[in-house]
Order: sequence, then structure tokens, then C-alpha cells
Amino acid sequence: MGKPFQSELAQLPQTYLWASEFSVESLAKALRRSKVPLLAVGSGGSFTTACLVTALHERHFGLPCVPMTPLEVARSEIDLRETAVLLLTAGGKNADILGAFHSAVRREPRRLVIVCATTGSKLAAAAAEHSTVEVCEFDPPPGRDGFLATNSLFASGLLLIRAYALASGVASQLPGDLQALAGPQFRKVDFSSLLSRETIVVLHPPSLKTVAVEIESKFTEAALGHVQIADYRQFAHGRHHWLAKRGDESAVLALSTVADDAITSRTLRLLPDSIPVVRLALPHAGPVSCLSGVAHAFELVRQAGKTREIDPGDPGVPTFGRRLYNLGVFPRMPPPHGIATPEVAIARKSRVPGAQSSASAWQDAYAGFLSRLSSARIRALVLDYDGTLCDEAKRFDPLPAPVGDELSRVLRAGIPVGIATGRGKSVRERLQEALPRNVWDRVLVGYYNGADIGLLSDDNRPDGTKMVSEPLRPVEDLLVRQSPFLGPCETELRPWQITLKPAESMALDRLWQCMQGFVAHLTGVEVLRSGHSIDILAPGVSKLAVVRRLTEMAGCSTEEVLCVGDQGCWPGNDHKLLGTSLSLSSNVTSADPDRCWNIAPAGVRESQATLGYLSLLKKSRGGLRFDLPTAARNSS
Repeated sequence: MGKPFQSELAQLPQTYLWASEFSVESLAKALRRSKVPLLAVGSGGSFTTACLVTALHERHFGLPCVPMTPLEVARSEIDLRETAVLLLTAGGKNADILGAFHSAVRREPRRLVIVCATTGSKLAAAAAEHSTVEVCEFDPPPGRDGFLATNSLFASGLLLIRAYALASGVASQLPGDLQALAGPQFRKVDFSSLLSRETIVVLHPPSLKTVAVEIESKFTEAALGHVQIADYRQFAHGRHHWLAKRGDESAVLALSTVADDAITSRTLRLLPDSIPVVRLALPHAGPVSCLSGVAHAFELVRQAGKTREIDPGDPGVPTFGRRLYNLGVFPRMPPPHGIATPEVAIARKSRVPGAQSSASAWQDAYAGFLSRLSSARIRALVLDYDGTLCDEAKRFDPLPAPVGDELSRVLRAGIPVGIATGRGKSVRERLQEALPRNVWDRVLVGYYNGADIGLLSDDNRPDGTKMVSEPLRPVEDLLVRQSPFLGPCETELRPWQITLKPAESMALDRLWQCMQGFVAHLTGVEVLRSGHSIDILAPGVSKLAVVRRLTEMAGCSTEEVLCVGDQGCWPGNDHKLLGTSLSLSSNVTSADPDRCWNIAPAGVRESQATLGYLSLLKKSRGGLRFDLPTAARNSS
């Protein structure tokens, strides 16, 4: 487990160059999809990275981010359905990060992303069971760290800085090498005056909190000394009293950038002359200065190790320490199977966590829905595409083969299928790739939210005209007039639908708010949202048109059509489709107790949830029926 710390530091220049060139495209895409409030989770050195992510998320997206340990996120009462979770780890195998993953995935955060400095980890294997979890993994050239996180931490920080910049469409402004990052004083600062005292008080501006956290972490983990951290104004609120009473055993390390010169200078002038002070002025600004500070922190740790005669990379781990590290305190979650427990399904509906969601009214509603579902005769299916048949994050990939196989099975059983999507011909192409040609005439595709309907076999559909019809002309004119105030976005015009997609620097929530304000006075048009865009529909356009056409095709009633989508709550673009009497959600539900339930097991969403629903459909006389697990039938 141990490695000489000096040898690890010698590899930092190589790590810097490698991480400056390694592709961050997939990580940037994952971060872009996580443009919501975020929880950044890590232990030990990875907690330093979590603090860096906090600075990056706030700087680039303007959204709150909270650094947490695995135990904190597991015990947190935050509703993760409104939050993204980013798990940070060097090896992806310790009990705490695995426990945090199992806890988080069952609570279904908006996005769950893993950044791991080891490929093929236990954590990645666990994540592979959940198709919506995004894993970004890499192997830094130095290999595994010693006792303290060094090269993995440095590589992760550098990759995240580059990825956040790419995700927000700005230049990362990273220097060309490690020396340029750390500045001319790198490895020239003499910290001996600090190390002559047992306690170091690290003062920092808010922008350099990551550096202070890293120093405290390394000193504590390697038993190099006692470190207290505080920002300059928090220090003024009583923490200065430590120096008044323990000044003879304390020293001060003052971190700053150019922007913090005034507060740093004015604070230090007021400290007693007897207190040793080292001022570390870091080059650059923002998160880049944090990475520069981490490099200087490593040098401080090196000097401390030499002074204390402790190798920080191999300090020796006691037996009780190994036992503590491997202590299992997180319950192991069983693999997802069957359908949702009442507690899980009701929490999705009621948005009330814990025991409060077990109110008898909700229990009765869920049992009643399962009873209707198990007794229903299904003669046709209508499904959304993005987030339902395919995962939202993989919407331009081929349709997952297991989903295609299940759809083919349903079609061969004589059940017609409708696809109701906000997209155009790309959906037709993906479906034609996934389904055998001999079933294409039994698949009805409603493009552009049901505005343009045709058989899958009809290559002339949809109408790709890039011009709006008369009912949408006022919206087009309004968008032209308001474009300076709308923000950066891409506009796609179709006869009966206008689609807006936010640019990398803009959050979908912000674009939604803008459009609500702009079109509120227009009558007839409807504004809906998917997981990645805003759709403005002409009067009368609805995915329900696919349901109506399919009932004619199947010769059945709407009560015999099963509808499945992922955005069942208004303003989701499936809310009308899932307002039908026989409907299931693969992700977000409405609050209606009679329909639009998500009955997939905890942590199973999007295409995996839909696959589970399809697998439960069995052929019966005159159609299909749901073959629910025995326990579910008994509970209803």
C-alpha cells in the first residue's frame, strides 16, 4: 500500500502532461447533463476533489454544490430526485464509496456520475447493472497511489477542470506544464518556520478552500501535525483566540491569490509578531489556482515528512486502522428484480420520503393500480422513445438490443406498437435498425409529438420541412424578436413543432423559464419539455394522436392501450400520454393516484424500467396481460 512520497512527487510532471491531453469529452457530456444542484462525494483525498468540484460547479454552472463524505450522502435526507450525485474515487473498491453508490442509486438522483482513477473497478461493475449511471474512468500513468492520494487526486482535478470548461463552452486556461501551473516559487518556499510549531492555522479565501482541506487531510492522515482551517472572516469570529492562548505552539499559513491581496494583508498585519507566518500567494484565478495550491500543498507535506521523519507515502498503518478502513457499515443492496415495493412506488408518486409515504390512502391506491394492471387485457402499446426505449444520455446510440428483442416479441404476438416521440427521422432509422422488416407495418410512429404519423415502413415520413405552419408563425416571430434575451440555444423549425435546445453554457431549466415568460400571452400553443429540449407545439398537436390512430389500427378501445413514457408530470412531454387509464412511467410520475405509476424496482429507470415492463407482458387470449410477481398480486 505504501510508496515513497518523494517518488510520487517526481511523477507529477508526467501526470500533468498526461491529464492535459487525455480526452474529457465523455466526462464533459456527463457534467453537462448534471447541470442541476449537485452533491460531490468522496473520502480521504477524494474529498479534496469533491471540494474542487464544488468550486467548478458553482463557477461554470452557477448552481449550488455540496461536498459530502459517503456516510453523509447515505444518511442525507435531501430528495435526490431533484439533485445530481457525483461519486469520486481513486480505486473504486473501498466499502464506503460502494456503500454510497448503492444508497444513492436506490434513491434515484436526477443524474448519477462516477469518476474513478482506475479502470475496471468494483464500483464500475456495480454501476453496470444500472444503465442510467455514467462511469468516467481512467488510469493515470503512475498507477496506484501510496498511502496518500497524490497523482490520482492531481489527475482527477485536472481532468475535471478541463471537462467543466468544455461542458460550459469556455477555454480551460490551463498552463502548459506543472511548473507554469505552480509558478516560479514552486518548491522554493521554505515552510520550516511553520513546521517548528505543532499547530498550523491555515487561512484561506473562499476560492482556495480546496487547498486548505487538502493540507488538513494530508497532515492528519500522515500524522504530520495539527491543522486548523478557516477563511479569513470565519477566523475573525473567535478562532483567532487559539493564537491568543496557544500562540507559542502555533503558526499561520496564509493562502491567497491576486484577488485576495487586500483581505490577506490587512488580516496578517493584525496578528501578533510572535506568530510565525508564511504567506503563499498563488498564481492564476479560480479553480486553476486551487490546483496550483494542491501542488504547493504536496511540497509542504514533503517538507513536513522530512522534518517529522515520517514518509507521508508510507507512514505505516496499524492493524486497527486496517480494520477501521474495511469496516462494513453500509447495507449491501440486493440486485434489482421484480417490481417496486409499495414504499418505493409511493415515494415516487408522493415525493414524501420515508415512513410518511406509507399512508393508507397511497397504499390502497397502489394496490388498486396493480390489481387493474394485472387484470387488464392489452391489445396495443404506445411508447415514448427518449428516456423510455433508450436512455436519455444515449439517445443517439442504437436502440438497446434487449429492448428491440422485447418489442419484436410483442409485435410477433400480433400486438401493434405505437412510438410517440418529439424527434424526427432519426427515430425511424434507429427502429428500422433494431426491428425485423416483417414487423415494420405493425409499428406506427408519431414524430414531433404526434404531429406527423406514419408506419415505420414509410421512408417518406416524417416531413422534414424546416418551416413552420401558420399557427406557429407568431411563435417564430416572437423568437426572432426576443433572441437577444433568450440566451444561447439552437432552434429547430418543423411545420407543427419548434424545438429549442440550450447551448452548453445554458441550463435547460433557464430556457424553460424564458419560454414560459415569452409565450404566456399566446393562445393555443403548448410548451412542453423533455430531458434535453423544449418543444413548442401547434394547437391540437399531442402524443394522444398516436393512441387514437393505434386504436383504429388494432380495433380496440383506449382502455386497452398500454402507454409508457418517462416524463409523466407536466410540463413533461408525456404528461397527456400518461394521463390515459393504463399508463406506466419509466422515470417521472404524475401525482394522479389512478395512473402513471412507476413500478420498476428501486434504482431502475428509463430503458431498463421499460425493458422490465415489456418482459412482464405475456400472451393471453385476445392480447397481452401483465404477469406480475406473486407477492405483488397478493398485496393487491
